[in-house]
Order: sequence, then structure tokens, then C-alpha cells
Amino acid sequence: MNQDHLFAVDSSFWVRALMNDQMFCGAFTLTSVGAPPKAQLLNPAGSGKNVYLAYCDQASTSSYTLSVTRYDTALSTLRTTVTNMNLGAAAPVAEVRQATVVGATIGTMFLSFRSSSGGPMWFSSFDSEAVPIRLTPGMGMLLEANSSFQTVTGHFYWAEIPVRQA
Repeated sequence: MNQDHLFAVDSSFWVRALMNDQMFCGAFTLTSVGAPPKAQLLNPAGSGKNVYLAYCDQASTSSYTLSVTRYDTALSTLRTTVTNMNLGAAAPVAEVRQATVVGATIGTMFLSFRSSSGGPMWFSSFDSEAVPIRLTPGMGMLLEANSSFQTVTGHFYWAEIPVRQA
């Protein structure tokens, strides 16, 4: 499978990643007072891995619009609630980070969803026709709620596959 181009994956990609200790989960909880909360999945420069987003979700205490943006600068707070899906296996290289940042949406937006009830919203690559979001070393993606004065919780699930050497 050529992982240097966009590709649709079937469930066997995710199962192989899980069986090879390459599937991870990270959780976040953001409490915002006066600034929109943001959560980030960041693949640090020099990691030697490509990160493929399998699934992410976010739920809030109120109505909001969720923007998904590319944002490569590390947010201020590193979350330690990350784990290998094969409990006890190696920790991930990718980082889950969070912050509340005053101002407009940061990064380059490529998806946007609206929740009128504050319920959960998600993005999934588990479907056989889905194309996962790939983060090469040094890239990050951001989930940003556009509303302040709320609590936002969510998760990232991803696979880390070594970058092929040329």
C-alpha cells in the first residue's frame, strides 16, 4: 500500500495497525471562559512517522460550530491522557495538545460542522470508502469550537506508520 498518496482504506488497515501496536487514543477536556477552546493532534517534526487520523469526536455543553483546521504550531498544553490501544505497548510519538486562544479561527480550515444542541460531532475514517487525514512529521490538525463559555470533551484515534525511506 502506497502511503505517500491519498488513499481510501478498508478496515484491515486499522486492524493491522492495532495488531502492530500502531493505534493510539488521546482524550481532552477543555473548559473555556471567554475564548474558544482548541484541541490539537500534532505529529512532531523528526518523528519518523506518518500519523493517520482514524476518528475524532467532540461534544460540548452548548450549541457550537466545530472547525477542523491544519495548524502546525504546538498549542500550549500537552495532554498526558494518550495511550496505545494495545495497553502496555509503546507510547505514541504524536501529541494531543490543547489551549484556549482568543480571536478568529487559526490555521487553514478544511472541514466545518454545526451542532444545534451541543451534542457530539465526529469525523471517521473507519468507513471503507473514507480517506484518512495524514499528518506527516511537523504537521498538526486542530479541532476548534467557535463558542466560548463552555466545556468541550473529545478524543482522537490515530495510527502511526513509519515514513518510508527513499
